[in-house]
Amino acid sequence: MLTVPAGSQVVLTQAVAEIGAGSECPEGSTGVVVHCPADASHSYRVRIVDGRLISIRRAQFRLLKELQTDDLTDKPVLDDYGLHH
Repeated sequence: MLTVPAGSQVVLTQAVAEIGAGSECPEGSTGVVVHCPADASHSYRVRIVDGRLISIRRAQFRLLKELQTDDLTDKPVLDDYGLHH
């Protein structure tokens, strides 16, 4: 899997503890990558929109733009509105 660059907007796919505070950022929280690792064996640093900083592995988030694209092409949602044939 390719490294995600700093500045990428992400969505957590699972709850993650805040660095140094122990409070939990819930699944679905959004943030921006502020530091990307040199390789896949290290963690990303992500600043959540409320200002908290977390350390997270690639498997624990998805890119916001991927989720937005998935939502737009999700057939069941389109069917609900009679938009997909």
